[in-house]
Amino acid sequence: METGEGNQTPVGVDAIVFSEKEKQSTFTRRLHRILSIRILTIIFVVVVVLTACILSWVMQTSLTRRGVDSLAISIRELIRIDVSDQVGSILTTAKTVARVDNGTYSYNIQTTNSSRLNYSRHIFRMMQAMPSVGTISYASLQGDVVGARRVFNYTLSFETPTEGVEYFWVARSDPTRTLYSYQINLPGIGLGPLVSAVPDYDIQSRPWVRSGYLAENQSYIWTHNFYTSLDVPVVSLTQPFFDDDNSSILVGFLGVILYIPTIKAIMNDVVGVSGSSATQAILVDQEGTFVADSCAFDIQRLRMMATCGEIARTNDQPQTLASSEGIYKSIDTHIRQQLGGYDSVPHGYSFDSGGYWVGISRFRDNNLNWLIIIVTPSRSFLDVVSKSDNITLYCSIAFGVAAAIIAGITSMFISGPVTSTTIMMDKLSVMRFERVKSIQKSSRIAEIRQMQKSCSRLHKALASFAKFVPPIVVNEMVSKNVEVKLGVQEHEVSIFFCDIEDFTTIAEIARPDILTDLLQDFPYGLSSIITDRAQGTLDKFIGDAIMAFWNAPYSVHEHEKLACQAAVLCRREVHDVLQPKWTQQGLPMMKLRIGIHTGEVLVGNIGSPSRINYTAIGDNVNIAARLETLCKFYDVCIIISGTVYEKVKDSFLCRPLDNVIVKGKSQSLMLYELVDNLEHATPEQIAICSRHVEAHTLKTSTLDTDRMRAVTAYEELKTATPGDICVQRVYTRLLE
Repeated sequence: METGEGNQTPVGVDAIVFSEKEKQSTFTRRLHRILSIRILTIIFVVVVVLTACILSWVMQTSLTRRGVDSLAISIRELIRIDVSDQVGSILTTAKTVARVDNGTYSYNIQTTNSSRLNYSRHIFRMMQAMPSVGTISYASLQGDVVGARRVFNYTLSFETPTEGVEYFWVARSDPTRTLYSYQINLPGIGLGPLVSAVPDYDIQSRPWVRSGYLAENQSYIWTHNFYTSLDVPVVSLTQPFFDDDNSSILVGFLGVILYIPTIKAIMNDVVGVSGSSATQAILVDQEGTFVADSCAFDIQRLRMMATCGEIARTNDQPQTLASSEGIYKSIDTHIRQQLGGYDSVPHGYSFDSGGYWVGISRFRDNNLNWLIIIVTPSRSFLDVVSKSDNITLYCSIAFGVAAAIIAGITSMFISGPVTSTTIMMDKLSVMRFERVKSIQKSSRIAEIRQMQKSCSRLHKALASFAKFVPPIVVNEMVSKNVEVKLGVQEHEVSIFFCDIEDFTTIAEIARPDILTDLLQDFPYGLSSIITDRAQGTLDKFIGDAIMAFWNAPYSVHEHEKLACQAAVLCRREVHDVLQPKWTQQGLPMMKLRIGIHTGEVLVGNIGSPSRINYTAIGDNVNIAARLETLCKFYDVCIIISGTVYEKVKDSFLCRPLDNVIVKGKSQSLMLYELVDNLEHATPEQIAICSRHVEAHTLKTSTLDTDRMRAVTAYEELKTATPGDICVQRVYTRLLE
């Protein structure tokens, strides 16, 4: 029997099954012959009209006042719950900071600016993760104060965690008790310019410190301090800390300050989403005094909400529900008369008063006792629906539009396959194979189905071809629509060499199947990092080695940093992902070696007219390869040249190794070990690298006394890091 496509099918079970399916699909094949865009368009238009009419009738018969009332109640409850959750989330942020154990803080409170800076960095990273926090500070009973604060000016965006943040501290050894404030050098989260120096700073006079002495059971305590020197109302949390060995001895306090405008902004956003402009949310304390509301920022209104601080200077009185007019006065009366006071209001309580619906949530946490009150006109939701007698007409129009959208989605039955195929062809035209998805379902229209098949075959052919050439080069070739020719040009690039140390020895002892897996996992895992995550050009695989470069064929901004970032990510990929798998297969611990150098090279198409290779050649390529081999001598993972170091030292932590003369060169080259990103480096790593910098500076000095001091410095490093072969190598070379 012969199929419709001309293939020979053997007589038997398969042929019988095919015949049954052929009979069952006769109607479908006839339908395919008469299907056209015009006929389908007519069908969809009819569906749109019928859908609009049916939905209009359903809306007219089912939309009742009871349904709208039910919807209004649900929305009100959602607003009340959402505001409560958001406010509780902000306050929980402060408690999260306070949960850090006493040891973390007392360990970092030392008598040097370096230790204070390290702790300030720790605080700054917490503030980055918690943009609602205004200030985090630690005060010891000995007089040390360390912290970071976000300067508030009523235009500050809380969605920018690093905006307006500065470090500050007071040293116990400073007889003037001066509070120093510094800007933050964001690239390294380092110390910036001095902002201010306030002498005679008395931390014991701060409200949050004073309240800390009142905390019970070694727990935290909340303080209202609505009018600070920053001219912004705040609420603060104080966590007392006690001695590790004697829990009855108080050693200091942690203070976390939240800006009230942050709470106002959250309340305003939540109420705004409800769609009811008449809805308001207010926050009051256990005395009925305003803390915040959902109105827009108003400095005078914020001052009227102050309950302590500089009230005497402004002569403003705190605003309360009892002193207000209208609905707020009615709410106060209801709470006092019907419920017996603010302390008696149950959580989730609601009532109607004077044409308004009032919902109340309670937030209790230690000594903090707040009420969140939602106020909305009882008819605010009904009025939206009842504004016109022609509600049925409006609903018909709305659902008619919805029906049109549904019909449009349905019409993708026709345009969907054509559009997906067109998109696929566009991506193939620029060789973006990783973004091309195979066609999952064939179209029922013959012409489109044939186009899909041809496109799929083209995709497979081009994808196979692109595996032999760097994708970025293929993309350049296709986008310019020109024939590739031989030729090179001089260009500055960052060259990257990487391999596995002692791979030859490993290959001799490993089984062939395990070795095959290793040679698949290693290049795949690292090449995807180089090309996809670090924007590099993968040049070639040389056994277990990988060569790549940056800044060609496309110019890349800060290509040195991208190459270093790729090295860090590759090391992490091998250590965290590949090594555990290799260990399970019985392979020994692998050591990754990476060398990076930047310089002028010849880059372009090299080879013969029949076989072309896009690559880079030159002395600087050889230097990068030499750096990679030196990793074994110094027992390090990543070595970069001094040229690269000068470009990346503000973003990466490096330690100086040695001045060496690489094979084939006459001039010495400074080598550095790339340790990690500055933002991920530990304090211990930073401290060790600083000692290496000092020792190297003495080693390169021309003074004999400095040379002797360098010997001492490296001897101390050997003692501090006995297993560091790199220190031993440099020390031995120093004595030669």
